[in-house]
Amino acid sequence: MLEFVDTAAQAVSRITDGATVLIGGFGNAGQPMELIDALLESGDFFLVLDGLTESKLSPEALRRHLERESGLHTPLLLSARPNEGYRTAMAHALRWLAVEPRRLDEAGLVRFQAAYAGPEGVASLPEALRRICRGRAADGTYVPLLVRLALRFGGEGVDSVIHLYRAVFAGLLKTDPDDAATSRMLAFAEGLCLGSYWEHRQRLLVFRDSPDEAMLRRLLDAGLLVSADARPGPVPAHVRFFHDSMQSYLTARALYARDAAKARWDCLWRAAGEPGFAREQSDLMTEAGSELFQMCAYVFGRDARLRAELVRHLELCAEANDERLTKEALLAAVPEAHREALRRASRRKGPGELLREAVRVCAEDAEGEA
Repeated sequence: MLEFVDTAAQAVSRITDGATVLIGGFGNAGQPMELIDALLESGDFFLVLDGLTESKLSPEALRRHLERESGLHTPLLLSARPNEGYRTAMAHALRWLAVEPRRLDEAGLVRFQAAYAGPEGVASLPEALRRICRGRAADGTYVPLLVRLALRFGGEGVDSVIHLYRAVFAGLLKTDPDDAATSRMLAFAEGLCLGSYWEHRQRLLVFRDSPDEAMLRRLLDAGLLVSADARPGPVPAHVRFFHDSMQSYLTARALYARDAAKARWDCLWRAAGEPGFAREQSDLMTEAGSELFQMCAYVFGRDARLRAELVRHLELCAEANDERLTKEALLAAVPEAHREALRRASRRKGPGELLREAVRVCAEDAEGEA
């Protein structure tokens, strides 16, 4: 070493554009954290993290980074699914901007199909698949994820979101959606999701040395699972589903299989309102809300009892939360066709009474969308 300097900042100031920095260490124990901090604090780095909600980085870890000196000098570009935890963490930055993609309209769908259609899928979505891919968006736009899945796996017999996800599951396994092999793997995957995501709000699954490693390997080789390790090796330590919505779908199936015969479906209340689930939102069915609850609504929707159970839950909510509810939030949640009439009625009602009235009006909706 030819020269000593007094600070890490002085040391890294000699690093020029295009230089390669070799950092040793084994995990956090051996990594030169002072060097890493100095590099970030220099302001010469632009960090990009694609798929924040699918990463191991927690909202709390992101918040701590943003509040440190290194976070003040390092620009970040993050992509994530809707998640209040990460949005709240980003608010700790001195300057930040959230950009939401444009909705996928008819013109965008044409370009989207040209970009994503593969040799094994359909070149253009027929109207039946388009209807599925619209979800329940009020403006008639499409859900990009559903479009991608439908282009690859949409086919005969796919007439709903849950049938599309089953077709994806079977298609990746290269089995028929209705054969016994698919049902066996579905049952196994449902058990995994019930024990991980439902019980512990945990997206990651232990792979290495798991007693179910052989079955997990089948899902991994098919592409239903992907490695979740920071440094992937031949045998991953942890895996996760290729998309969180697949895990939510399988969890919803497991809940229905477990609770279908019960007198009450209190799991729906938890799926919709428990913070761990409510933070992970999706626009599959509504403009926003718990992805797990939306999947439950699709899966449980095959049973005529769903509407009665949802009405019961909302009436309990009206009774227990009258002081916490706001009229504006309730009116924003109802379909636009009913909003003005309920707004007029709200002048003479408290929030709890308004929720009961909204439940009654929506339950009588002939279209069934409410």
